[in-house]
Amino acid sequence: MGVVKICGVRSRDQVHAAMTAGADLAGVILGPARRQVPFMAAARWAEEWPGRLVAVLRGASDSIWNEVWKIPWAGLQVYDSPELDWVERARALGLLTIRPGQSERDRAGADILLLEGTAPGSGQALPWEQVGRPEGRFWLAGGLSPANVGRAVRILNPDGVDVSSGVERDGVKDAALMQQFVTRAREAMG
Repeated sequence: MGVVKICGVRSRDQVHAAMTAGADLAGVILGPARRQVPFMAAARWAEEWPGRLVAVLRGASDSIWNEVWKIPWAGLQVYDSPELDWVERARALGLLTIRPGQSERDRAGADILLLEGTAPGSGQALPWEQVGRPEGRFWLAGGLSPANVGRAVRILNPDGVDVSSGVERDGVKDAALMQQFVTRAREAMG
């Protein structure tokens, strides 16, 4: 069965709703972004749901990188890193390593390639029919929603799916949409 991740959660209630909906993982953004979460809040949620939250690091400060290793994350999703050995360091701690990109060459040694568009979190969909299936383990992101996740999964057969804006109403995570997304993703992934 594939992994379902709901990214860009911004409150404890949203994490709870994602877990209640049946998501395997929730992503918290720790770098500058519209869905950024204060580090200490994200750390508390990770303590409450150990091994269920993914720290999403893009443009994160050195102070966040210094502290991120002390929290019981499920994994690290890294866009850029001041630490060249972040994959090895994360694996030594038993963390899943996730690297976003548009092709296998973007994996850079990570466990999971997060196949997504050029504007993460924007809702911009990849042209699924034109994207080749990567060789290794990958999750599909970018423009997914309850309405299209089944089709996307049938086309690319990913090892997991990752959604953010596709489960929001007016820019806020919606519990009903999260439930619909998880249900349809699970049906499609078998």
